Amino acid sequence: AVHFVGHSNGTYLLAKALQTYESMKLDNVVFAGSVVPRSYDWCKRFRAGQVKRVRNYVAAGDWVVALFPTFFEQPLV
Repeated sequence: AVHFVGHSNGTYLLAKALQTYESMKLDNVVFAGSVVPRSYDWCKRFRAGQVKRVRNYVAAGDWVVALFPTFFEQPLV
């Protein structure tokens, strides 16, 4: 069994890796202070068998975590 626990930028790196490497398979994913956008397609990851369970612990008052995804979603010039 392979599990992942990530915080902040680590959550972004895992989400991107799941998109890039479709053969990546995880049993349990735990995010703390996630910067992954709400629009991330978790349903696709579940249907593809890449992820079995996801738990996301949200810190609503963490302004750094709130701004981080916006920074990475800006178009590159």
